[in-house]
Amino acid sequence: MFATDEYVIIHDGEWTDGCISPLERYLLAHLIHYFKPKVLLEVGTYRGCTTRIFHDNALEGAQIYTVDLPPKVEAKSVPHASDLRLIDTRDVGVVFSTCAADGRCQIHQIFGNTFDPQTWGKLPEHCDFIFIDASHTYEAVRNDTRQALKHCGPRTVVVWHDYSEHVTVERGVGRFIRELMRERSDIFICPDTTLAILIPAEEFKAGQERVQTFLRTTESLVGN
Repeated sequence: MFATDEYVIIHDGEWTDGCISPLERYLLAHLIHYFKPKVLLEVGTYRGCTTRIFHDNALEGAQIYTVDLPPKVEAKSVPHASDLRLIDTRDVGVVFSTCAADGRCQIHQIFGNTFDPQTWGKLPEHCDFIFIDASHTYEAVRNDTRQALKHCGPRTVVVWHDYSEHVTVERGVGRFIRELMRERSDIFICPDTTLAILIPAEEFKAGQERVQTFLRTTESLVGN
């Protein structure tokens, strides 16, 4: 529905625990090409794999903001944190470090705790595309989402990573998303991935009409 015929770029860096899968990278790249956001926000930098997807596929001159905990913070001191081993061993932004200065897009690395309002105060008022992939506890994803939605406009696309049907202390994304889906009708789960995606109603309708155009074109070609 939101695929394009434009050339997408997938950085060939190796997959590591805590990063998005190759399929998820491919889908994100297509979403970025389709919606063409000018201001992108990532909550949870980690190694910067998703930041690199943003950089390589966004419009030239796009502004990319990516948020992570300060480098020397100890995981055990962070309330509502998950995947403590990843926090303590992370190398923040290493994947995009080689391209950050090439001038194509401007990457803004923001350090802070997302439970601290001052962290959100460092971000632009309006973002066109938001990717939430920080702590996966229920409390954290609820906080990050509620705060991120304050930075949304009428056409903002929001993507969550690590959605699952299972619920544990460290896996609360699915629980929160299912609750949110009872409040809103513009969120869907992407099959064969761990992505949940918010597509504004008007954009979703346009995508459906686009699919119908493809089908009519295909039927016409078959008929000929």
